[in-house]
Amino acid sequence: MNGDNKKILEAMERIETGQKAMQADISGLKSDVSHIHTALKVLPARGEVEEIVETAVNAAKNELRADILNVDAKVTKLQKLERRLTNLEDHAGLPNPNKN
Repeated sequence: MNGDNKKILEAMERIETGQKAMQADISGLKSDVSHIHTALKVLPARGEVEEIVETAVNAAKNELRADILNVDAKVTKLQKLERRLTNLEDHAGLPNPNKN
């Protein structure tokens, strides 16, 4: 019986070692889950994300509209200057160097 008891004791020691390793793993997992849970708390809800994205898109659209209006105003000014120059050349009888 002494040999059987020794085998049983060795098996129980292996089980105990495995159990300790599993407990350490579980402790690490609990810590990881806790960190994930904390990180999830600070994330915005889906509706909030959609609102943030919509606000950003609207702001970008407004900036683009302003840029387009600015470019349009500059083009209009250039066209007026070109007409003025053409009129001055015509009035002075000067040839347009850009025309063949």
